[in-house]
Amino acid sequence: MSAGVFPTAAAIDGSAQGDLPCLATTYSQFMGVARRDGGPNGVQYTWFSPAIDADGNPLQEPIGPLDDRAEIVLDPVEIKGLYAGTGADFGGMLG
Repeated sequence: MSAGVFPTAAAIDGSAQGDLPCLATTYSQFMGVARRDGGPNGVQYTWFSPAIDADGNPLQEPIGPLDDRAEIVLDPVEIKGLYAGTGADFGGMLG
């Protein structure tokens, strides 16, 4: 069982554009990882989580099965730990 989580991935170019293959379902959780050069302590990737407003509400609208184009809004975050469970989360108990 997938518990309603249908992972997919896409390469994003320098103009922040990419093609994301999706199933005929609604996607509402989005995360990102980007390679970077010269990060602190040899860290060469940046983790991005869904952007939220001042009240903690997500800025991302769900992407439905009939949407041909969508904009995914993400913000960089600092990871303080990893969490293994259902859903798309980093941080968990240690975050």
